[in-house]
Amino acid sequence: MRKRRILALLLALAMVLSGCQGAQNETPPENPEVGDTPAPPVFTQEDLAEAEEIVADALKRGEAANLLHTGELSAVSGRGDLFYPVDCARSSPPFETQVDLPALLASLHTEADIEAVYRRAFVPELAEQYIGALFSGSEAAYRFGEAGELLRNQLPAIPLSLVVWDRSVREILEWTEEKLVVELEGRYMLTGHQAVLPLTLWQTDGAWLLDESFSPREYDPEEGFYTREEVQDILKDALDRARLAGTKIGTASFPTIARPQTDYSTDHYEVIDLEQTAKECPEVVPYLQNMDTVRQCYYDAFTPLAAEIFWQNAEPLYEDTDQGLAQNMSVAAMPLTMAVWSLGKFIVYRNDQDAIVLICQFRNSNDLNEVDLCPLRLWRMDGKWLLDGTYDRSSWNHIPWEYPPMEEN
Repeated sequence: MRKRRILALLLALAMVLSGCQGAQNETPPENPEVGDTPAPPVFTQEDLAEAEEIVADALKRGEAANLLHTGELSAVSGRGDLFYPVDCARSSPPFETQVDLPALLASLHTEADIEAVYRRAFVPELAEQYIGALFSGSEAAYRFGEAGELLRNQLPAIPLSLVVWDRSVREILEWTEEKLVVELEGRYMLTGHQAVLPLTLWQTDGAWLLDESFSPREYDPEEGFYTREEVQDILKDALDRARLAGTKIGTASFPTIARPQTDYSTDHYEVIDLEQTAKECPEVVPYLQNMDTVRQCYYDAFTPLAAEIFWQNAEPLYEDTDQGLAQNMSVAAMPLTMAVWSLGKFIVYRNDQDAIVLICQFRNSNDLNEVDLCPLRLWRMDGKWLLDGTYDRSSWNHIPWEYPPMEEN
C-alpha cells in the first residue's frame, strides 16, 4: 500500500513537471495588430505618367506666378514716373522660365486677373501671402492705366523660386486623395548646382496646388562668411576692375600720337599716347604696354572662362607695333555691359569664403529709369575676387557658366 502511494505521488509529480515544461515550450499566438508595418504602396508606370502630367501643369502655373512676382514681363520703361508700361520685348529674362510671356500678358486685364494667377498656382494661405506682398499700399507692383494697359512698378522683387524644375518625376513618395509628394531634379538658377528635391502638391477644389516646397532655399543668408559691409567692399573693388576692362580697355578710346609712315599691318591703327593717357586715366596705363597686358586686364577682373570670351571680343581693337600698342580707329567699340550695377541695393544669396552670389539691382545706362534685378556672381581665386559672365547683363545666360572648386556647405 505504501509502495502504491509512493508510486502515485511520483506519477503525479512527473505529470506536473511535464505540464510546466510544455507551457514553457508552447509558442503564444501571434497578435496581428502588434508590430505590423504596412507595406509601402507600389506605383505603376501609369501612376508615374499621371503624376508627371499633374506636376508639369502645376509647375507651369507656379512659374507664371514667379514671373509676375519678379516683374520680368517688362522690357523698357519709356516713362519717368513710378510705373511704366509692360510689354514682352525682352527675349531673355534674367531668371529662367518656360512660361509663354505674350500669352500670360494677354490674359491680364484687371487686378483680379493677376490675383487669379497666384490662386491657380498655390495653396490658399500661400497665395494670399504672395498677393498681399504684390499689392501693399503705395508700393503696389502693378496697376492698370486709363486705357486698360498693364503698368509695372519700377521696383522689382526677388523671385518666389530660384529653381529650374525638371518635369520628369524620379519617384512618387506619397499619393493620397489630397496630397502628392514627388522627387524631381532641380537646378538652382544662381549657382547651377543640381539637386534632387521633394515637391508637394495639395488638391484643393479639384486642382493640384503648390506649397512652400516650390521655393526651396539653397543657402541660409544668416550663415554668411562676410558681413554686409565686407561684401559691399568686395563688390566695389571687383566692379572697379570690371569697369576698367569692360569700359576703358574694352572701348579702346585713348588719345593717340601722330601716326608715322611705318609698316603697320593696316592703316586703321594709331599708337596710343601713354603720356597723355596717364594724365587722363593713370590706372589703365600698365595695361596698355602690349597685347599681353591688355589681355591681362580681363584676367584681373573676370574668371578665366569669361575673361577669355571677353578678351576675344576685344582683341581686334588693338595691335602691337614697333612704336608701342596701337588701337583700331575704324571701330566704335561699345562697353562690355550697359548695366550700371548698384553698390548698395543687393540681396546676398550665397556668402562663402570663396564664393559670393548676389541678386543685385541695376539700371540701364541708356535709360536710368529702367530698374531691374539680376544675378551677380563673384569667385575668390588666388586671393582675388573675380566676376564671371553675369557681369554682362545682356548675355550672362548665354556664356557657359564655370564653377571654381569650392567646399560645399
